[in-house]
Amino acid sequence: MTAPAPTPAQVATAYWQALEAGDREAALGFVDPTALDSGDPAPFGRAGTYASILDWYEAVDWQWRLNECVDFDDGAAKCSVTAGNAWSEVLGVEPVTGIFIVRFGENGIIEVEDQVDNFLAQWGPQVFEVFFDWVTENHPDDAAIMFDFSVDTNPEILSLYELNTARFVEAQQTE
Repeated sequence: MTAPAPTPAQVATAYWQALEAGDREAALGFVDPTALDSGDPAPFGRAGTYASILDWYEAVDWQWRLNECVDFDDGAAKCSVTAGNAWSEVLGVEPVTGIFIVRFGENGIIEVEDQVDNFLAQWGPQVFEVFFDWVTENHPDDAAIMFDFSVDTNPEILSLYELNTARFVEAQQTE
């Protein structure tokens, strides 16, 4: 007798737990290999491929926290998660909650969609725009490279995100 296949909510829960733990290999293991070259399986981030989004998470000290996943229509899962990073923490912004629909293909996750664009709508103006403005004002040459969204992340861009995250945190703490 074989064990029953895990439900979409069980797989989505394990996926979010891997992201929460910062376990890159485990998170990658839940993604359909055909989706790895797109950003679709990632819930949020500045990059074009799934692996580069994970690199960006590391560069900006991004932290996910799973609240719960439940089975949803058509073999998908609906997950409530919160997130924040070094920028939001130093700004005193509470972690932002989003509801994400995790969709599956034959071989794993193919898309993680912000159900109502609530996550980006909250996080963007409260945190990202403050960071963007600070980098643009204080390090315009870095900003020109970091925020050129026509270029996918690369080691130089990731290094600048990491450097300016540290600078931003330090500057906010001394104000």
